[in-house]
Amino acid sequence: MIETNGKATAFVLSCITRWGTQLAMVRSVNKKQAALQKFFLNRTTALEDVNEKDSAIKKLDTLVWDKGFWQRLQFLCRSLAPIDNAIKISESNRTTIGDVIPRWRNIRNHLIELSKSPEALENTDIACIIDRTFEPRYKTQIEDLHVVAYLLNPRHAGDVDLPYYTEPQWRNILHYFFVKQRVNYIAAMEQFNEFWRKEGRFNRGLPVWQYAERKEVFWEYIQASCPELGPLALRVARTPANSVPSERSFSILKLLMNKFRAQLTPQHVDMLQYIYINERVLNRILRRNATPEELMEVEDKAAEVGEGYIENPALQRESITIQQLLN
Repeated sequence: MIETNGKATAFVLSCITRWGTQLAMVRSVNKKQAALQKFFLNRTTALEDVNEKDSAIKKLDTLVWDKGFWQRLQFLCRSLAPIDNAIKISESNRTTIGDVIPRWRNIRNHLIELSKSPEALENTDIACIIDRTFEPRYKTQIEDLHVVAYLLNPRHAGDVDLPYYTEPQWRNILHYFFVKQRVNYIAAMEQFNEFWRKEGRFNRGLPVWQYAERKEVFWEYIQASCPELGPLALRVARTPANSVPSERSFSILKLLMNKFRAQLTPQHVDMLQYIYINERVLNRILRRNATPEELMEVEDKAAEVGEGYIENPALQRESITIQQLLN
């Protein structure tokens, strides 16, 4: 390993679990091709004396020199990479429910392309993976709220490429969503139709469509013109797709609370946790040269903790930093 890679590295970088894909493990084995071949090349004569109990080593020696094995391994890497990337994105604390169906759709398109590849012609399982594996999993994971979030995303307005849903089906889902939210569902559906067709108050020539890539900004811009649909769409656009923020809060709580700080009151723990989280947010914003509007928004949110800057030195430091940048 040192001769081929210049350093000692682990043969396999991950173990088999029920979470995520095994891409890291497959890539690790794929990168060790030269090292494995050199290892067995040096032991060719020694392998002749291997007894039957160690016949697996002889099988491995044959496999290492099999070009078809390494080609299949590379194909597996290409197959898993987009799926692994989608899993990582889905675990981000910035992802919302409106991003769920597009990720599934991208994976489906990726699998369709794979099924047309020459490697798939040799393996019937790949050609049938969409019907046997993907479709049941998709229908299990996708809820009606994901469909609503997809439909209310301005980036997808008029886009009928919604896998496994016909227009009557997704319109029924949208109707029952409006009914459950206790809004004037007739007016809401009329406004949605204008949005979907880019007509009326959503005419495609209006400046609001310049914010189509920023769904929150889009609906904040136009919600006054569509009082039934706008507030609902804004709430959906801000709904997170996972519980990562909550899990992260518990992890921070574990860092703050220990046997040496057992007498902290719940109120003080809450304040410490608030400062810890927002200090990291502020540092991230400052590193990417935030706009004055974004900095003022952070300052306003910091003030909502319910105490003044004098009582809270951390907030006072944030305020001074913001004022210096603005000046």
